[in-house]
Amino acid sequence: IDVTGHDDVVISDGEIDSLCPDPGQYGINVAGSTNVKILRTRSQNGFAVGTRLTGLVGRAHVQVKDSGAFNDQTGILIEDSARASVQVKRSRAWNNGQTGILVQNSDGIRLLRNSVIQNYGGSGIALDADSDGNAIFGNQITNNGVDVVDGGSGNCWHGNTFVTGAVPPCP
Repeated sequence: IDVTGHDDVVISDGEIDSLCPDPGQYGINVAGSTNVKILRTRSQNGFAVGTRLTGLVGRAHVQVKDSGAFNDQTGILIEDSARASVQVKRSRAWNNGQTGILVQNSDGIRLLRNSVIQNYGGSGIALDADSDGNAIFGNQITNNGVDVVDGGSGNCWHGNTFVTGAVPPCP
């Protein structure tokens, strides 16, 4: 599903399955769009990225809620998005080959009460060095290669459950 340059889009109650021998690039791709809701939707079985949110700026208002990504390479990727009101809430990233939730070059993202489990090749939740001022609250992050990685600054991790990795205290 490709949502590029659109406004007021709702994707709900769907299951996107990669059945091709060569995995598809993205199950759901939201790029440069505003007012997008992804609700109770799941991408699975071989995408490079299950759900990708990219190029979101200003007050984009993009929400992923009660959704999931399973058996992909990266479950949920948020990249190149600044202060865009992006929220991933009560979603699941399980059994992905690399990372459950990856935040790259993105600021002001909110990851709330997600379940990020058994992403065996890399990490559960990872924020790169160019991701600052994000809020990561109440997530269950367990049984990953490394549960948490935070290379950015000013990120606030609060009330998360994890075993491996380390995060700074909230600023």
